[in-house]
This record gives sequence, structure tokens and C-alpha cells, in this order.
Amino acid sequence: MSDAPDWTIPTSIRAQEIETVKVDIAAQSVGNVDVNIASQSATLNVAGDVNVTNDQLNVNVTNAQLDVNITNTPVDINIAGQNADVNVNVTNSSINVTGSVDANITNSSLDVNVTNTQLDVNVGNQVDVNINAQSVDLNVKNDNYIEQRVVLQNNGDTPLFTNLVAYRVKYFTHRTRGIIRRIEIYARNNTDTDEDITVELCLSPRGPALYTYTLTIPANSGEGWHGIMVYAPWKYDTLAVRIRNQGNAEIAYDEDGPYDYYAHENNIKYIVPGNFRLWLRVYIYGSDSASLPVSGTVNAINLPNTSTIPTAINMGISPGDTGIALSVDGTGFARCVILRFKDVYSSYVYVRVYIDDDLVLYKSLKEILDALGATVTQGSSKISILKIDDTNYDYVLAFNDAFEFRRSLEVTVENTHDTDTLVIYAIAIISKLT
Repeated sequence: MSDAPDWTIPTSIRAQEIETVKVDIAAQSVGNVDVNIASQSATLNVAGDVNVTNDQLNVNVTNAQLDVNITNTPVDINIAGQNADVNVNVTNSSINVTGSVDANITNSSLDVNVTNTQLDVNVGNQVDVNINAQSVDLNVKNDNYIEQRVVLQNNGDTPLFTNLVAYRVKYFTHRTRGIIRRIEIYARNNTDTDEDITVELCLSPRGPALYTYTLTIPANSGEGWHGIMVYAPWKYDTLAVRIRNQGNAEIAYDEDGPYDYYAHENNIKYIVPGNFRLWLRVYIYGSDSASLPVSGTVNAINLPNTSTIPTAINMGISPGDTGIALSVDGTGFARCVILRFKDVYSSYVYVRVYIDDDLVLYKSLKEILDALGATVTQGSSKISILKIDDTNYDYVLAFNDAFEFRRSLEVTVENTHDTDTLVIYAIAIISKLT
């Protein structure tokens, strides 16, 4: 058209309507181009590269949505001196971030690869971190040197009561190091006599007792917390509080979670978890509240080699029952274990020896005596007969340097007689490896 504008010269369009404007700028330098589109919808198709150098590109989008699709192209986003929220969805791709970034991640997973830089992570709540098949150096700084005084407690609001909790355990699996100052049990006693509860402190529900205490519940006591001061140093990260016996006192429990209840009978090797909670609490002073539990060999703490001597001295085993004559947690040698059996004929007595939870000896006392010649054999042999009396049913065995263990040693004695009670004595000398 002869009257069309010549676009090669400056052109001004005012108060006009133009349906389509094709602008082609090739090999030119353009200073400022201001385009204002008011109350209009505009579609811009840009083919090629748009380079903005030493200048500022301001894009204001109000009451609208701006979708940007970038395919097979790297994008660098620098936000300096601004307060801005940027929501970025990256699918089947990677994003490289340089600088300082605050990231909020909800209902998703984050894979982070950090190379030649420092990653500072501040976590307000609990975080589970799984590191698989990698070598990791952890530099954990802990400047907290103020002691913590805590109460280990896990129970509900409404108690139930039972007097059948012998060999029942409340198990705390973390944050137990410190000085155990006091133990309390919620109980009641409806009888006219005082009732004693035997309480044992162990590393695990089936482990040997490191400390044993007696808590007395006065006669005709209504339900409430009853406690005993113990002041026991405890440098281990687990604590199992076991109720050995309770007389006729009734101890509170509930059936809500989270559960921490374990049970075992004296003649059963393995423990059984239950969906209960005993009402028992432990007061700890000097708690190491900021410890970091790590799986693996990081720091070695020698476990105590403590035999359960109180359960083995003048211990009566009823017909059909099994008793623990010796139990040791730790690493070492049994230099000498002496066992005395009285009041039951040897063929009714069975001896079991567990090393690191493996059964290594299971024989009747008569089989052991017969194998040694059924005569007194004092000396330096691994197993010696110190006394054999079939008339009065009195036998003494000695095990000399016979047992080496890495985690545990346990000797149990079973009485298979129908009517007679077996009495046993045990003395052990344990050498601890250092």
C-alpha cells in the first residue's frame, strides 16, 4: 500500500487501533523501547536469544499468572537486595544454586550434593538422616556444659492395677546416663502388713542386675507414688527397670502407647514384649541430654562384669523351675565358677551354659559327674568334682578357665524333680579384658 508508514524512519502511532504489528529489528542497536499495553491481552512470541547486558529487566505481573517453560537450557537466577519468594518446581532435571538460599521443603524429599563449599543446616524439629554406603566425617560441636535434671516417665492418666508383675520390665532406650537419684512406682497396698517390692536396674530387659533395691509399700496404703532414693551412677545409654517380686502390693499399669513393657519368666531365656506400660518413673541428675547416638564403633565403653550373686547364694529352685545361677554382661574370662547342688538327686538336675546367647553346654548333673569318673577330682582340669554325695544329695562342681565370652555369660540350673526343692550356691571369679 502506498499510504503505509515507512518503518525505516521514526514512527509515532497515537490513539489508533492496530490489529497486528510486526516488528523486525535486525543488526541494529536500539536504545530504550517502552511498550505499555493497558487493558489488553498480549501474546509475545520470541524466537532467538534475548540478552540483557548491564541493564535491568523489570517484569511486573499483577493479578495474573506467568508460566515460564525452559527446556534443555541452563538458567541462572540472581536475586540481590530483594525480598522475594520464588517457587521452583524442578522435574526430571537438576538445579544449581550459588549463594545463600533458604529452602522450605514440605512433604517431599531433598537430595543435596555439596562440592567445594560449606553446607550449614539448622533443624528445628526432628530429622531422620540415612547415609548408605558412604564415608562420612561428622564434626559435631556441643557447647552445652550445664547439667540436665530429667524425669524418665511414660504412662497415661488412668491406672489399672495388678499384683502379677514379677520379672516385668520398663525399658528406657535412650538418654539414661547420669546419676539415678530416685525411683518411684505408682502402687497401692490393701493388706494389713507392709509389702516389699524388689527393684533391679539392668542394661537390658533380660540382663543381669547391676543394682538391686527394696521399696516398701506401707500397710493399707492407697494408690499413689512410692519412692526410694538410690544415688546410683549410670553411664549407659539404656536402662531397664525390672520388678523382681512385689509381695501382695498392686502396681499400676495402662494399655495405651507408646509401649515400653517387657516380661520373662525366670526359667525362660528370651523376653517377650507386651502392649502395656508400667507406672514407674526415674529421676536422673547430671543427664547427658545432648548426646548423639551413632551406630558403629565410635567410642568404646566397657560394660560392667557384674554377676548376679544375690540370686545365686542359697537360692531355692522349686520343682519344675529353672534358676539363674550366674549372669555376666561384658567381655572376659570366667577364671573360676563353683556350683553346689543340694537336696535333689543328680539325675534330676540339668545345667545349661550360654556364651554370647549361644547354648554351649546342656547336660544333667549326673551325666557330667559320670563323664568325670563320678569321683572327687580336685586339680587344674577344666571341670573338677569337689564333692559327690549321693546319700545326702550334695554335689560341688568347679569350672576352671572354661569360659571365654565377648558379650555375656549365663549359667542356669533346672530342677526336674516332682516334689523336692533344689538348693544351689554359686561363686564366680571373672577376669575382665581391657
